[in-house]
Order: sequence, then structure tokens, then C-alpha cells
Amino acid sequence: GMVCLSLGACGADTSGPGEWDDTCYNCQSVCDGTTEIALDECLVKCVECQGYSDCFGWMDGHYSGMSLLMRDWMIIACEDLR
Repeated sequence: GMVCLSLGACGADTSGPGEWDDTCYNCQSVCDGTTEIALDECLVKCVECQGYSDCFGWMDGHYSGMSLLMRDWMIIACEDLR
């Protein structure tokens, strides 16, 4: 089976993270420019999305204030999050 990063994010979300494809991003870069409630929500969702590019695609431009597009986010190795 699939290894879940013990984040409880393995398909439990009804929006569905999609297929695990080992896509991870630095959440500070993903949420750069957001503040207060948007920042909190963005960071929580970013953690849930780790490993799923479809989930990150949903996040792209979703939160108020985001200064970077998905193509500009800092890619990191998912194993570095363990």
C-alpha cells in the first residue's frame, strides 16, 4: 500500500488530494504573501497536500494575497518532511 506521511491526508479529504505522486513544496513559498486567516488556512492545506500535485494545483492562487504561482513555489523532497 501507499505510505502516508502520518498526516492523516491519505484521501480522507472529500475534495480528494488525487493520486500520490511525490510532489512536495516548501509551505512558506506556497503561502508567501498571505496573512492572518488566509495564511493559517493556506499552511494547514499545504501540509495536507504534501505528496499530491493535484491538491497543490487546487491551492494555486486560491488564497487571498498569494504572491507566487505554483510554478514559482520551492520544490522540496517529500522525504525531508518525515
